[in-house]
Amino acid sequence: MDTSLQSVAARLKPLLTPPHAVRGAKLYAASTLVAAIGRGLWLPFSLLYFHLVVGLPLPLVGSGLTAAGIFGLLIAPAAGSLVDRFGARLLFVISFAMLGGGSLVYLVAHSFLLFLVGAMLISGSYALSNPASTTFIADIFPLEDRDWWFGFNRSAMNLGLSIGVLLAGWVASIGGTASYTWLLLSSASGYLLTGALVLAIPVQRHVLNAVEHIEERVSYLTVLRDLPFLSFIVTQAILFLNYAVLEVALSPFLVDNLHAPAWEFSLLFTLNTIMVVVLQVPLMHVLTRFRRTRGIVAGGLSYAFSYLLFASVLLVPQVAQLPVLVVSMIIYTLAEMFLSPASSSLGLALAPERARGRYMAIFGLCGSLAFTLAPVTFTFLLTFNTTFFWIFLIVLMVLASLCVVLLERWLPVHTLRAAQKEIVVEESISTIENIFNE
Repeated sequence: MDTSLQSVAARLKPLLTPPHAVRGAKLYAASTLVAAIGRGLWLPFSLLYFHLVVGLPLPLVGSGLTAAGIFGLLIAPAAGSLVDRFGARLLFVISFAMLGGGSLVYLVAHSFLLFLVGAMLISGSYALSNPASTTFIADIFPLEDRDWWFGFNRSAMNLGLSIGVLLAGWVASIGGTASYTWLLLSSASGYLLTGALVLAIPVQRHVLNAVEHIEERVSYLTVLRDLPFLSFIVTQAILFLNYAVLEVALSPFLVDNLHAPAWEFSLLFTLNTIMVVVLQVPLMHVLTRFRRTRGIVAGGLSYAFSYLLFASVLLVPQVAQLPVLVVSMIIYTLAEMFLSPASSSLGLALAPERARGRYMAIFGLCGSLAFTLAPVTFTFLLTFNTTFFWIFLIVLMVLASLCVVLLERWLPVHTLRAAQKEIVVEESISTIENIFNE
């Protein structure tokens, strides 16, 4: 029995490890997990803290967070320029320092003004983190490994958030509202620890030299003249709307339209999290065999198919609703795992080295705009007509996927695939086949 388990473990190892050993990879993995746990510790109780502990009215809290979000959108272009000027690692570390600092400001915020200062610091940190984190991956990992690490990020973020949320729920159940302060302090400490871990990651010497000796400075006009890149991010902004369906639209659809119990949403959300945590990293060894555009198209069309199944739940008998919802969520999650790493990898590949910060800032800005528009759009359409909401999403995702197919001919050939040796991919595919054949 032990021999069989060891054999399976030995065959699974290539699927769970990056293609190549890179200095600092373990530190990077640890930093991603620590940051996600820190966020999970605070996420479930943030609004309750401001309302119950600080004593601010919820509408005022919402207004402050919205104002801070707008501030983050406005400074995003400047963040990209700073990354290009001073390097990704420095700005990535500063972003975590701002996150930790903003959280500490929340601890002493007993007025709306101090709360707003903390919120703006945190929003600014996210604006800085978007271009810095993506560019940092390019700085420390070789071309052939970046797709895998984007997949790892998705998996680690889901795992860390789950751990943080579970720990926060346990602590809050014991300590009540008094524990919110300790959760916030723990979250801030996690962000500061993450910054220290990132600072310890070695960056290749040629990257440091490039930051110091870039002679040809570029501006955002360079980005705006890059029509293939702009066309790409427009399609991605549309596809990014999918990420908000789970958080914004699914819960009211289940409760208001299907009159389903609240635990069904928890079940579907948990299923999504477990699938990403368990399958995203092994799946990357398969996805890198194909063009990145094909992964994006597979994600877009899979999302469309999942929405068709979600819409069909309105027509099936009540006893069959939950099984259909589960199948719909499985396909929705597969779409997420296809789309996310392929989109990030292709966006990074399209950015010239001297202007990665600016390119990634615009790329992240499109994602932020999608998340900003999603709540208003989705709630309006769900209120107007539920069936029309799902049809709208299906048509939108199919059109965006077709646009990516057409755009593929316009993109540089070298950006479409990870620069990975064929033998690595074939060994990974062979490993999967051997495991399932036994």
